[in-house]
Amino acid sequence: MKLFLVWNAQAEEGVAFGSKIDAEYAATGLNLSLLGVSTMASEWRDSYAFDDPEITFPIIEIDAVVPE
Repeated sequence: MKLFLVWNAQAEEGVAFGSKIDAEYAATGLNLSLLGVSTMASEWRDSYAFDDPEITFPIIEIDAVVPE
């Protein structure tokens, strides 16, 4: 399974998503989905980009093994 980690280096915090669309929104503020984005992506973006709405955060792809 791929996870997409959006990382805020200044705060030394990040959030992981299973959805690349949610990760892209949290990282850039761009919504490329017709269905919208998750509340987590929206809240994370609001929390870390409130001072600079144009800021982007890196997305780190992680190959994860999820226990059954």
